[in-house]
Order: sequence, then C-alpha cells, then structure tokens
Amino acid sequence: KMSKSLGNVVAPEDVIEKYGVDVMRQYILSASAPWDDLRFSWEGVKTTMRMFNVLWNVYKFPLPYMALDGYKPAEKDGVWDPSAVEAHVKEFCREDRWLISRINSLAETVSAEMEVCNLHRATRPVSTFVLDELSRWYVQLVRPRMWLEEDSVSKQQAYDTMYYCMRRLLTIMAPFAPFAAEKMYQNLRLGNDPASIHMVDWFKGVDALRDPVLEEEMQIIQNFDEAVSNARQNGKRKGRWPVSEVVVASDSDAVINAVAAMNDMACDRANARKVTAVKGLWDKLEWTAVPTMKAIGKQFGRNGPKVKAFIENTDGSSLKAALAKDGKVPFTDGDFSCELTGEHMTFTEKMPENIFGAQMDGAEVYVDVTLTDELEADGYAREIIRRIQEMRKQAGLAVDAKIVVSAVIADARVTALVSSQHEVIAGEVRAESLSIGAGESGPEGAAEWDVDGLKVFISIKEKC
Repeated sequence: KMSKSLGNVVAPEDVIEKYGVDVMRQYILSASAPWDDLRFSWEGVKTTMRMFNVLWNVYKFPLPYMALDGYKPAEKDGVWDPSAVEAHVKEFCREDRWLISRINSLAETVSAEMEVCNLHRATRPVSTFVLDELSRWYVQLVRPRMWLEEDSVSKQQAYDTMYYCMRRLLTIMAPFAPFAAEKMYQNLRLGNDPASIHMVDWFKGVDALRDPVLEEEMQIIQNFDEAVSNARQNGKRKGRWPVSEVVVASDSDAVINAVAAMNDMACDRANARKVTAVKGLWDKLEWTAVPTMKAIGKQFGRNGPKVKAFIENTDGSSLKAALAKDGKVPFTDGDFSCELTGEHMTFTEKMPENIFGAQMDGAEVYVDVTLTDELEADGYAREIIRRIQEMRKQAGLAVDAKIVVSAVIADARVTALVSSQHEVIAGEVRAESLSIGAGESGPEGAAEWDVDGLKVFISIKEKC
C-alpha cells in the first residue's frame, strides 16, 4: 500500500518521465479492472514498455523491404482502400489469412469490451496480439518471403497483410496509446487519408473475414511449436539444427487434423524433415508398469503379492495398450482370478535413445535428435549463416547489398560438411563470392566465432 508517510508513493510524472505517457496509460488500463484498486508495479510498467518496443520493431520491420520494392498500398483517390485486401483474402497465403482473421477478431473483442467499459479486458488482448501473434509468430513466418529478391505475388501479399494489419491495429490502439499510434500512422497514411489517426473511423472488425477454424488450427500449431522447443531443450538440440522426425501423439481429432492440415508449417517451425501425428499412444515408446499397492492390498488382500508380481513381470507397454483398449486386464493364478484396472497400476515412460518429449495441450510431442551427416551439415551451415548476417548488420550494409565472404573452419570434417551447403549459405547471405576452407586461422581482419566449441573465422566485405 502506498503512503506518503512511508515515502513509497509513485508520482505519475515519475512514470511518464521514465517510460512515457502511453506506457503509463496502457499499464494502468490493463493492470486491473476499473473498479479495483491498482497494485502498482514497476516490473509491470517495464513489461508494458517492452510491448511498445516490440510493436515499434514490428512496425519498422517491413519498411526497408517495402521501400526497396517500391510497395504502394491500394488506394482510391489517395485514400487507403482496405477492400483491395478484404475482397481477395481467400487468395492469400495461409498465415496471411490467419493474421487478417486475428486482427478482425481482436477488433470485435476490443469493441465489445469497450462498450461495457471493461477497459482491462479491452487492452490486455492487444498486448497479447502484439507479443505472441504478430511478433513471435507472424513476423517469423513471413520473414523469408520478404527476403525474396524477385518480385512475387506471395511477397506482395505479405506487404498487403502487414500494412492492413498495422493500419487496423493502430486504429484499435489509438484510444489507449494516442501518441505512439499517431507517430506510426503519420508514416503509414496516404496523401488524402484523414490527417490524424484520431480522425479515422473506429474499426469494429468484419465478421466475414474471421476464420475460427483456421485460428484454432494455428493455435494448435503454436502450442506444438512451443512443445517442440521444450523437447529440444531437454535434448540439448538448438532450434537452428534440423532434426529427422517429430511425432505428435494425441487422442484429440482437432490436434491430429491441425497437424495434418498444416504439416508443411509444422515441419518448418520444428525444423524437422518429417512431422507425424498418431492417434493414441506412439508405438515406439516403452512403458514400465508400477503396482499401486494401496489399491491392490485393499482389494485383493493376501493375493496382493500375486497381483504385484504379475504387474512387475508383465511388459508395461502391453498392459497399457490393453487398458487403453478394454479398460481392464484379466489375471489368473491357480484358483485366484481378477480383473485389473488403471487404479491398480501406474506407468512410467521410457524414451527410446535420442528421443525427447514435451507436453502440449491435448498431446505429447516427441523429437528425435539423432544427428546424421546431412543434418549436421545443415546445422553448421545455419550457424555460419547467423554469424554472417550478424556481421552484415554490424557493418550497416543495406538488405540488398552483395558481399564477398571467406570462412575458415578449424576442423576438416566440418569444413567438408559445410562446403556441401555452399549454395544455400551464399543465397541466404547474398554472397556474390563465398570461399570455405579448413585452417587454424582466418584471413587478416577476420572475426573469430565460437560455434559449439568449434573455431570459425569469417570475413566479409561489400561487393564493389
């Protein structure tokens, strides 16, 4: 509790001076219901500030690519025309259709909560949308399309989707973050658009543009993505390194169907050669049955030791399968017979070698982290690509600048593996020339990198 006598009062101007008025407003509106006392937290303010920083980065992300390609949003008499997107949305890529659906769902949610003055329930979904759906998901999905050098319908659709989403999002955010929304709007507005974001009509969302089925499927793939990340951490395999297979085991038809419908996206997000969905239990798992003596002793008395020995000496996987199929397992020993159920035993999972698992809503996800030469070559190539891209960024090179690259690797075997990915690396980093060799030192001026304990020396320069 804040008290002047205790000296723990936080003045609004202190928050504004440090984080800005939009951050304070968004934090206060979302932190608690309007009728509840506010428990002020500097950490909460910092989290809100982080959301604004993420939003700003998302807003800036496509601008260099749009400028490079001369992108122009659809317009009528100098006024932005969203119908050009809305009328053709069914022709867009799946992730574009999903984002357009989500921004319209968000608009409906915020509008409904605003009408009944649930300001906390109006502002919280905005933060979730920016952080989890727009930044962590859509931008990651769409980035490769914006990197394409050639003109393509897919890239144009990505531009249209990002522009549409940002224009709609700024309208939704304007009452809560008037200054930030105005700043971004002024750079996005067309010549005859309203002079201010606060002169734009409120956007309630278009129900016809919502696709609840697609939104549910994408949510499942997002949950899958998080589970794969957790399983990789358990297996100490970084996300940049490909894996041979990921298996999703579930009793949910929704999960099975979503993984099947979006299998290409699941493979891409998991960085896996193959993603398989199986109904029920995965047959490669091994199970150990453990007797539940409290239930066994209570029900079977002096015959309990016989039941215990039967459970311990029977293959756990077969017991689990029988319970899943029939809900019971018959047992006979001499004159004694009974039916065992799930209350009489529990099961512990035994993973096959190099298989690591994690849970997601309604399913278990298993990742095979076994490395082959092909997977290892791909993994090292991605590590080197990341270092070259970081060096491009540090050098302040334009996104379309061609470069000359030299990479020296302190391991002959790895050098051979990486050399097999020569074209992939050169294409990703826009290298006009790329040399890959083995050695203990690089050319003069080369940067030394540590790639999983392996020394790699890389030099880049812009192609004149």
